[in-house]
Amino acid sequence: MREEEPSRAEVASLIENLLGEQLTPAQAQFAYEELALEEFSREATWSNRPSQAVIDRYPVCIVGAGFSGIAMGVQLKRLGIPFRIIERQAEIGGTWVLNTYPACRVDVPSSSYQFKFVKNYPWSNWYATQPENAQYLQHCATQFGLLDHIELETEVTSAHWNEDASMWDIVVRRGDGSTDAFSTAFMVSAAGFFSKPHLPDIAGLKSFEGPVLTTTGWNADIDLSGKRLGLIGNGSSGAQLMPTLARDADHLTVFQRTPQWMAGNEKYFDAVPNELQWLNDSIPYYWNYACLNATYPVTKLREMFVVDEAWKREGGMVSEANDAFRAALRAYIEEKLKGRPDLVEKSIPTYAPWGRRVVVDSGWYDALLRDNVDLVTTGISHITPNAVVTRDGCRRELDALIVATGFETTDFLWPVDYRGRGGVSVQDLWSHDGPRGYLSLMMPDFPNFFMIYGAPNGQPAQGVMSSWAEIWSRYVSKAIMMVIEKGKGSMACKMDIHQHYNRLLDAEGDKLLWKDEGKGGYYLNPHGRPSANLPFDLDFYLPKVTSPNADDFTFT
Repeated sequence: MREEEPSRAEVASLIENLLGEQLTPAQAQFAYEELALEEFSREATWSNRPSQAVIDRYPVCIVGAGFSGIAMGVQLKRLGIPFRIIERQAEIGGTWVLNTYPACRVDVPSSSYQFKFVKNYPWSNWYATQPENAQYLQHCATQFGLLDHIELETEVTSAHWNEDASMWDIVVRRGDGSTDAFSTAFMVSAAGFFSKPHLPDIAGLKSFEGPVLTTTGWNADIDLSGKRLGLIGNGSSGAQLMPTLARDADHLTVFQRTPQWMAGNEKYFDAVPNELQWLNDSIPYYWNYACLNATYPVTKLREMFVVDEAWKREGGMVSEANDAFRAALRAYIEEKLKGRPDLVEKSIPTYAPWGRRVVVDSGWYDALLRDNVDLVTTGISHITPNAVVTRDGCRRELDALIVATGFETTDFLWPVDYRGRGGVSVQDLWSHDGPRGYLSLMMPDFPNFFMIYGAPNGQPAQGVMSSWAEIWSRYVSKAIMMVIEKGKGSMACKMDIHQHYNRLLDAEGDKLLWKDEGKGGYYLNPHGRPSANLPFDLDFYLPKVTSPNADDFTFT
């Protein structure tokens, strides 16, 4: 029996055999790190560790205790760099504490949506529910000793760069209304992409006299059973919630502005079988390779976004892969709504899949077929104290209204008043053509400031957010260590580097479908530029965010 560990080359061969393809160096790096054979596969380590007394002069403030904030805290804890995590909610968990509506769950497999430095977590569901995701993040924070560093029910209201001291001067507001001020060498915004709820601008909404619930402010004490309900919004949150509303309501009216592409998933509500957990527990490396096998296909998703001009000249719509996916989704919808051509007509989008995010069907189409559900596609004119009136003059009386209209995904860094060198605000920096950043992690004129996830073009077109939180937190940690090891006070990305990167980003974005498809979704900002998603492939982007390049920065 072989006792020695396989070599890196042997592991690479095993990975390629598992995935059925030859990998580029960046793909191989990503896959190897996802395999998580080491205790901490994406760990940042010191090159020349100074004394603890020196390190202690460089405290870090992290904003947000969700996935990104936890990943950042774990890195800093292992490095011995002092830090505090400021969280405005009463619990750890980020969006998984903010969203507590019925049936809320993740839409990628639990085996993908997890940290690789936490081994073999015993997930109960193939797709973890909101409570389980929140519990998982609490577990991670506890396991890595972060609890003493987290300040709950505390909100950063302002953070201004102090050039003379090379520090960020921060003001926070506590849950009791009191304020506090402190300074820190580094700021890391981990506030997340889905942190500021969006409320629709509908005339009369505030006049409605019945309960108005939002998916980000759910009140479980309000009994909706047996009532006439109205649901506004059919994105991921609305689609998850709607079947529960339909089951409990006397009548449900769904107000749909734009149909969504929805994909079926047979395992979406299934529990993880005991047999699978036994394999994870009993077979060496089974968990590692199973997780890789679940995650790696998501890195191929970008292929769906690439517009094939030659294919279009031959009569295609986007590309062979995207058009085939569209046909499969359309067939799925037609089968689910068979016998109801009126609903099929209302449910087929005119834009390409991934022009907006594809939603997992969690019972939406089945619920549409219920006798107590109406799908209304005429736009809303206004809302009265007890009804919604559509533009055709039809009045629908309701007892309660549920608003599931998502998040303000272009209000990055909300709600903090950040000001960099010379008092420049984020709004000043982004006034010309909207939010931009370097590597989706930094901005010029904002020294010692980093963003993880809730940042311009900070949603990669491949991989899972939890994995990228590890990658980005490693990069940020290495950047912080670079300043400390150099004995400097600050670092800031160079303007010409930032501008060159964004020219490449725009050119790459022009090859993808986000500008031309799904307009009106959150992928486009008010300037008409895709500022949510990152267009680059792994080969370009991953090497740039594995380690910081000192030539990209000025140090003082």
